Amino acid sequence: MKYIIVSIVLFTCAQSYGQMSLTSYPSNILMNDSLEIRFLDIQKSGYVFYFRLLLSGQTLDIFSKDKVVFYGEIVNSIKEYSYIKRGKHDLLKANQLYTEKLQIGTALSTKIAHHIIKSEQQSIPTDTLISSWTRWYLHCGSLVFEIKDEGKYVKQSFHCPWSQPDSVKFKSVILSNYDLLHQELKLDSVYEGFMSKLPKGKTYSKDGYRMAYIMTEKQRKAWEQDKPQRDYMKSVEDTISRYLKANLEKQKLNNISCFEVYHLTFNKDGKLCKLKVADYHRRKLFDDIGFYFEDKKAIRKCKKLIKRMFKEINLSSFKLRYKVVQTLRFERDGKVQLRGDTMY
Repeated sequence: MKYIIVSIVLFTCAQSYGQMSLTSYPSNILMNDSLEIRFLDIQKSGYVFYFRLLLSGQTLDIFSKDKVVFYGEIVNSIKEYSYIKRGKHDLLKANQLYTEKLQIGTALSTKIAHHIIKSEQQSIPTDTLISSWTRWYLHCGSLVFEIKDEGKYVKQSFHCPWSQPDSVKFKSVILSNYDLLHQELKLDSVYEGFMSKLPKGKTYSKDGYRMAYIMTEKQRKAWEQDKPQRDYMKSVEDTISRYLKANLEKQKLNNISCFEVYHLTFNKDGKLCKLKVADYHRRKLFDDIGFYFEDKKAIRKCKKLIKRMFKEINLSSFKLRYKVVQTLRFERDGKVQLRGDTMY
């Protein structure tokens, strides 16, 4: 049996899994929310055997009351997010929680359960109790398990098992069990199927960190039509950035007090035609009227300086097919940071 449950409480989030979407890592403040799935308390349950794998946005359960017949289910989840204004801050607020529950057949559940029991994973300590386990890898993730067997309950967390040396004890058992679950249950494709049912034109996230906007059909078609331009930009943007940076450094820039991020647009003839400060560096009038006018004056001064710098620099030698946008930032040591502004 397969169904979609939409919680009544409002909240938001985004992510891309086989969908036509744009992924980002926003710096906006994330508001706290209480939109979480309530799972069965394994420890207090009446099951003789219960195995649970907790992933970001996906939970897998295998269970039995007699260790003869086993059942299983996969629960997919994700939050939908929106941007709201709260005083001086732009916040990300979760509006709605989407979940989906899929049943796993008894034959496959039994096969998986027997493999887990035979591996004796339930006797493995959590990573903090394994002296050789390294826990300082960044942006790697963890595998979290809960296991109840014959009245004994354990909760295990293994930080970044994929990057641990092969010599680390228990690594092979943990990854062997995870790989079996991942392959037999096709967890990635199952999650992609879940994502394909979500409303389009909204932002989602399953971890509150990586956000993905899922395009509407109209936006998807426009995005596909722009592919030749994006492919062209991808082939020239890095070269253009290096060229502009080298020409700016020849001017021996010193004591530049411009700390905002600027977007520079060049026409097809290679000349700078538009200069705009990034929205997040533009103070609003109602934030502080004194600082507003002070910043406005400083930005105007920086724009004049940048235009003067680029007066003798152009991209005509590149014979551009399209307008080019570059992002410019001056570091405090006078160095220049330049990069392309196209999303691929």
